[in-house]
Amino acid sequence: MLLNFTVENCLSFKNEQEFTMLRKKRSDSRDAQELRNRVSPVAAIYGDNAAGKSNLLKCMNFFSNFVRNSFSPRDGISTQPFLLDAEAAGRPSTFYMEFIAEDGNRYQYWFRINARRVLEEVLWMFRAETNRRTVIFEREAGKKTRIGSQFHNVGKIAHLVRENALLLSAAAALNIESVLPAYNVIANGVRYYPAVDFDKFFPVFVHRVRDDPRRARLLSNLIRVADLGIANVDFEETDAPEELVEELRKLEESGISKSLVPTVDSSLDDTGASLSRQYVVPQVLFSHQGKGVIRQLSEQWESQGTKNVMLLLDWVLDSLERPSITLLDEPDVSISTSLFSEIIRLYRNPVTNPNNSQLIFTTHNETLINASGADDRVLDRDQIWIVKKDSNTGESTLNWLMDWSPSDRENYGKNYRHGVYGGLAQPNLYETMKRHFVHMGDDGEEGQSRSRVSPIGCKTSE
Repeated sequence: MLLNFTVENCLSFKNEQEFTMLRKKRSDSRDAQELRNRVSPVAAIYGDNAAGKSNLLKCMNFFSNFVRNSFSPRDGISTQPFLLDAEAAGRPSTFYMEFIAEDGNRYQYWFRINARRVLEEVLWMFRAETNRRTVIFEREAGKKTRIGSQFHNVGKIAHLVRENALLLSAAAALNIESVLPAYNVIANGVRYYPAVDFDKFFPVFVHRVRDDPRRARLLSNLIRVADLGIANVDFEETDAPEELVEELRKLEESGISKSLVPTVDSSLDDTGASLSRQYVVPQVLFSHQGKGVIRQLSEQWESQGTKNVMLLLDWVLDSLERPSITLLDEPDVSISTSLFSEIIRLYRNPVTNPNNSQLIFTTHNETLINASGADDRVLDRDQIWIVKKDSNTGESTLNWLMDWSPSDRENYGKNYRHGVYGGLAQPNLYETMKRHFVHMGDDGEEGQSRSRVSPIGCKTSE
């Protein structure tokens, strides 16, 4: 479970920005069970286009990816510092995360890096029984790594870790058990999904449901009750045509095509079966109920919104079935507010979220926070964040709605729309386009000799 995340000098965030999942005005105890009770399962991040909403999720994803992959050989580190300031571009980037792992203990982990090496890396554990800090390791460039007295196995490899790799990654790669609870939360528990695009993620989606019939049945049921006019969803595979087999094989071997998957291991198959049977083309079929008839249509005939709903539901299922921190970038672009509100409620209810999974998403949808007084709120005031960008410097800042001390009876969506919380851009497309069309013919000889376009698009001369 994520408690806090802090980032400094990454993407559009120049100065330190802190994000928390801890609820406001609840017990300040650091006891593990008390913390669990006051951790939010969901957070929404609002802001203008290009304000930096997506960058916060990307920073979290970079943090997770670097922990997972830094042990692999590479030259330098692919850092992403704030580039719109010459001084900041040369400074290191810092990432920090506080969380509760599956062992019930609380951890604090951070690292500071530049393009060449890891400058600092620290992992502390706070045991659930005592809440006392235990140092697992403290590493700083140019100095001897400090290893906690109970973690000798980590100490045995500390001096072997490359300067551009993380000690946590190396220890996990060598299966040192004492670091695995922390590693698993960061490297395996954080899942980042960019804007929902069924066509882009179709191959991964099909592989997952094909390998798990139970998931396929549940997804079919969820789509049916989502009130999209769909009676059922089926998943099937057909043999690839004989004349395409050789091309399919080449694509598969090159890694270009991931949606065409061999179903027979040729090294074990000596029956002389047709090569086309080794390759299949996956399909998703949607059943529509009409007047006295049910028709099955392939995904090509479905709206992008319908397909995106199915993909999003698959992601949500994957998230809720195990402890996870799911990052969704604008998941509700082509999905109705009522349906996405239902998805948020899945995370907020412990019955449908038994693993304490968390959802962090970016959005422009003011309807989710457009309630007041005793209305049933989809999001509470301490689950709402606003990212602003300074137009003069290009720097993004992360702001918690609680910083404005809103009352629980306010309409947060209305206040946000009217700029009460600041930071909203004031686009003036209308006036600019109006001036353009008003003055189209007022630019002298050049305007007079210019070709005209008739109402039906045919080009004519003056």
